[in-house]
Amino acid sequence: GFGFPYGSGSSVRIVMVGRALLLAGTPFRVLHCGPSPLEVNTEASGVYKGIAFEYTTGVRRPKNGLARRITYLRAVINLTMRLARLRRAGHRAAVWLYIQNGPTNLYVGWLCWLLGWPVIQELCEWWPGHPNCSSLDKRLYNSPAFFRNAAGAIAISSLIETRIQEFADIANPRMRSYLLPAIVDMDPFLSVDAAGEKDPQPDLPQFVWCGTAEGYDSVLFLVRVVGRLARAGYQLRLVVLGACSDQSRSKIATCMRANGVPPEMVTLAGYVDDARFRTLLRTATALLLPLDNNDRSRTRFPNKLGEYLASGRPIVSSAIGDLTRYLTDGVNAYLAEAGDEQSFADQMALVLKDRARADRIGDAGRTVCADHLDYRVHADALAAFFQERVEDVCGIPVPDSV
Repeated sequence: GFGFPYGSGSSVRIVMVGRALLLAGTPFRVLHCGPSPLEVNTEASGVYKGIAFEYTTGVRRPKNGLARRITYLRAVINLTMRLARLRRAGHRAAVWLYIQNGPTNLYVGWLCWLLGWPVIQELCEWWPGHPNCSSLDKRLYNSPAFFRNAAGAIAISSLIETRIQEFADIANPRMRSYLLPAIVDMDPFLSVDAAGEKDPQPDLPQFVWCGTAEGYDSVLFLVRVVGRLARAGYQLRLVVLGACSDQSRSKIATCMRANGVPPEMVTLAGYVDDARFRTLLRTATALLLPLDNNDRSRTRFPNKLGEYLASGRPIVSSAIGDLTRYLTDGVNAYLAEAGDEQSFADQMALVLKDRARADRIGDAGRTVCADHLDYRVHADALAAFFQERVEDVCGIPVPDSV
């Protein structure tokens, strides 16, 4: 139900994993269980960047609550029938289960076990640290049984990988995990440089943040940071990319007034297409990725980080979690203390004070991306992980597809 192929960090990660597997010769397809929350997705099936996909229900997400529940029920029923037909047809495949929480995760995991599909569980978030985590998910993630029937797991951070393996050692010693950070295709960001083209430059220093609606606590944090910079006499603009409801806009406007931030210093751009997104990243004075000092941030590796680094612009973020395995303050990023508004404001001010240094730091960040986060770097090892897990845990030949 995240939407595919456009509109969220989840769809970006799915596309990048799919392209890595395809590059290594492993066929890959997406079965999308549920409608799309974003209207930008309109096709119920198709091929996107070489990846075949299909929705197991209608693409549009009903506004009526009852109709929405019926739509999701149909999605699960159709997914069940789809997987059963594939099994009867004799297909051999592994299932990468991107659904990471809730009863749907439990049901699909059980269904795959019943059908004999080896399951690789995705874990790009440690849900007990999420502010909206349900009591069911807290019990799920704190139980070794969560991994009992899994052939393997893909973890986005080393701390998640450690927790997975601790549980697996109890419930499923043969299960193995694969550490896969946020990966990206650098080519679209490099094409403009290769052609010698120049993006139009903004009239004010422009700091860009992108994310989903659940990230608006980050936006309020940044509005307060901009307020501190405005009071110190700096001129700049904060550009917020991503879907933004009327309620969120009202909340942000209230925060701006409370912190003395003039309307012209914040732009809520909403959802933008890929081309516009890349242009805004490439022309930014810096790209913002604030993180809190909590368990969720320690276990995260935000998908946007790869795209930020690929743009070649400097990043202002927080020194916490796996991000610090790749980035060093003052070398290839500006890193503030996690959750500290003044520290974050100070790092943004450093960008404004020495733009030439900021450019050098942005270039160094792009090199990190090329060395560690481009999807091609991971293609062979990721495909080998899927193949080894299926063969070792399930005792069957290498799968036809994922």
